[in-house]
Amino acid sequence: EELCSLCPLKRVINHYLIRVFKLPLKCKIWDKNLELFSTRDYRTALRCLVEKRQLVDRSYTFQDLSELTRISKSYISKVMSGTANLSSDQAYSIGKVLGLSVPELTYFLLLLERERSALEERQKELDQEIFRVQEEHLQTKEHLSDAGLKELNSDYFLYYATPWAQVVHIGLTIPQFARDPQSLCTALKINKEEFLQTLHILERLKLVTPATNGYSVSFAKSHLTPDSPQHRSWRLQQDALANAAFLERRDPKHYGYSVTYSATESVRAEIRRKFLDFLLESQRLAEGSKPEQLFQMRFDLFSWTPDEKG
Repeated sequence: EELCSLCPLKRVINHYLIRVFKLPLKCKIWDKNLELFSTRDYRTALRCLVEKRQLVDRSYTFQDLSELTRISKSYISKVMSGTANLSSDQAYSIGKVLGLSVPELTYFLLLLERERSALEERQKELDQEIFRVQEEHLQTKEHLSDAGLKELNSDYFLYYATPWAQVVHIGLTIPQFARDPQSLCTALKINKEEFLQTLHILERLKLVTPATNGYSVSFAKSHLTPDSPQHRSWRLQQDALANAAFLERRDPKHYGYSVTYSATESVRAEIRRKFLDFLLESQRLAEGSKPEQLFQMRFDLFSWTPDEKG
């Protein structure tokens, strides 16, 4: 059974599983290990993993890890201070005790292998593999909560090919606009004919439904992945709409920020991780808020000078 730290009874069960029966514990809190995939150092990763375990059991320490893995506490201390390295078997045992998934454990072992390698050519190969795995796992879609997400039907291309579809769709979650769709058309400054066409498409996709008193929204979450063939054209049209609104409306509450900077690849990865943390928190705040106004938020992070790894 997966246990959660939010339940006092389960915390007691957790205590006995770890302290008495010496069993590893898998918990949902491990599902999205941003810190693990953003670090390139296995010692830093191990420290983060233990800290996460402490979110489940506040009294958990490296001593507990030592007992469960049968690795002496003094040797673990040497490892964490940088004067010794784990063996592959020791790292595997630690990963299993900490409840890592197969991809997480594989990445943890990869970091260890990179640390122990003494051949420059091999180090470069491992660096490239580490970079590839990071790119695979530090994707926005991997960290958004998927509660309520819906797979659009075969006509989904209409949703992303229609410029105002997403804005009108989410706009109708606001009660005053759901009751009076024309007021949304006015607020967005959309041509009436284009607005009605957009409504028709949303109805066809069963994303909104005409009701006695306006419209009801049956689903209000979607995510178009970068590997989708429509992503580029959709992004261009959304950027055009957002830029026009941002520049033309001159609302003092609007906030925009753009910066060009130089740094290392590890810094870029850390900034990306922090953004994903921020994204999850933003999603939590938005989902817990009453729908009163319609907002747009964008974020871009890219390299002007990509290296051979992309």
